[in-house]
Amino acid sequence: MIINLPRAQRVLSEKGLDGLLAATNIPNVFYLSGVWRQGDLAAAAPLKGLDRPWVAIPRSEVDYLENSPVHLAGVVTYGTFYRELDATAALTGREERIKALGIDLDPVGSFLEGVVSILASAGLGKGTVGYDERGLDPALVPKIERKLPGLALRPAMAVFREIRMIKTPLEIERLEKAVGITEAAIGEAVSLVREGLEEREIARAFEVGQVKRGAHPNMAHVGFGRSGALGMYNFPED
Repeated sequence: MIINLPRAQRVLSEKGLDGLLAATNIPNVFYLSGVWRQGDLAAAAPLKGLDRPWVAIPRSEVDYLENSPVHLAGVVTYGTFYRELDATAALTGREERIKALGIDLDPVGSFLEGVVSILASAGLGKGTVGYDERGLDPALVPKIERKLPGLALRPAMAVFREIRMIKTPLEIERLEKAVGITEAAIGEAVSLVREGLEEREIARAFEVGQVKRGAHPNMAHVGFGRSGALGMYNFPED
């Protein structure tokens, strides 16, 4: 479990919210679901089940759920995607789970339908739900409320922020690990510096150092001399 459950339940109660909805904005979707992915992914959880969210995910990407440390209450897939299955093949446990979600589970047609479905399945078809307005397309809000007439969606980016201000032991462990990997990758990249080396070569070495230690690079800012004052820069290929 990633979410700070006691704090989240207290904050939601104080704000008069019956649950939370995160969509598209990676950090808060990850905070609720444990799934790190770019794109139209959503997670919804009720006040008394914040540690067991429902997730809406493209049918083509159900394999992302395999890495989640969160115990999901349920999954709704959407869109069209085809997987072929050899009926005579003996499947591994992972393959069975992918089959259950990516083949056996009937998808809904769209992301909107997926969000509506997880809200209803989470028992949030009625009441007041806070949503992260940085992630959910504002145009979807009235459409969701029309499909669930008893639901009121309220902007809650600040609520997510307030909950996440106090870290859980798992979050602290992850932050410490991320810092350790970053420091090691920086040290490794710096050790390669020599006359004639280009900035992009050091940036690449830094990112490789992160990847080989199990991390996913987010950004690399490498500047020599005066270019160190120029900020972020994408190094063009030759």
